[in-house]
Amino acid sequence: MAAAAEQAGFAEMWWADHYNTRELATVLTMSVVKTSTIKVGTGVTSVLLRHPSVLASLYASLAELSEGRVIAGLGPGGWEVTAELNVTTMSPLGATREATVMLRRLLAGAVVETPESRHYPVHRAALKFAPPTPVPIYLAGRGPRMLELAGELADGVITHGLSSSYLNLVRDCRATGAAKTGRSPDSCEVALWIEVALGERSQAIAKLRPKSLLMVGGGYDESLIPRYGLDPEQVMKVRKSVRAGDSAGAVGMITDEMVEAFNLGGPPAWIVERLRELEEKGVNSVMLSLGEGAELSEIAELGRGLREVMS
Repeated sequence: MAAAAEQAGFAEMWWADHYNTRELATVLTMSVVKTSTIKVGTGVTSVLLRHPSVLASLYASLAELSEGRVIAGLGPGGWEVTAELNVTTMSPLGATREATVMLRRLLAGAVVETPESRHYPVHRAALKFAPPTPVPIYLAGRGPRMLELAGELADGVITHGLSSSYLNLVRDCRATGAAKTGRSPDSCEVALWIEVALGERSQAIAKLRPKSLLMVGGGYDESLIPRYGLDPEQVMKVRKSVRAGDSAGAVGMITDEMVEAFNLGGPPAWIVERLRELEEKGVNSVMLSLGEGAELSEIAELGRGLREVMS
């Protein structure tokens, strides 16, 4: 799949990391072995499930193998981390902060001593080798505090939401975080994860409806719902159905507005125009997802369609 993305002209290939999907290290290793130019990232790996010292070894190894083509994407993880695995002993924000700092130091060759750490106390932890180049670290986040943390510490933030109101919040929080360390907000790129579907608008939206389920009904702060341009009452009904395990009922509540708050569905020319608008709003890069189980032919079609419009 990574080779298909590279052949289709994409610059990066991002892989999700969930306990119930293919194991991260295996997928990433195969991706870098089968490619030569495309960058490979984790979008994202959970710091509640993987210790930052282990992640440091993983990313350094991949950077060495790929000659610097790896990006570390970190975050607390999806709703399944707490809902299905019952990982509740850590503060998502605190763990992400500590993991980011430790990972950065280990990748830089430091000997790390953190006896007072709440989440990751280590004694003289250090890698025995170094990556050939610095590994960029991106943090995933939607809410203000995680967005600020990305602005403070990370090279990029991975987020979701296409509305101007939400993107304004992202930029403001990024700037607030960057000010804490005296660096430029532009030091932290804004990357949007977007599900896409090619085709006639109504058909594409229908295809994206079930894929919008967790994005709409996931566990983000309720204050963000109006920012996304959505009706809180409608969204909370979807969330309630998701929590009850009624996926079919929840999908039936997904409106076109909910789909288009997070996704892009339509002909290539229409999608390219939307992407250009996002660039004007300060978005640095987009992660275009065709969803789980995407065929190699779909990757080729997406790349070909976008290239034809943009050339």
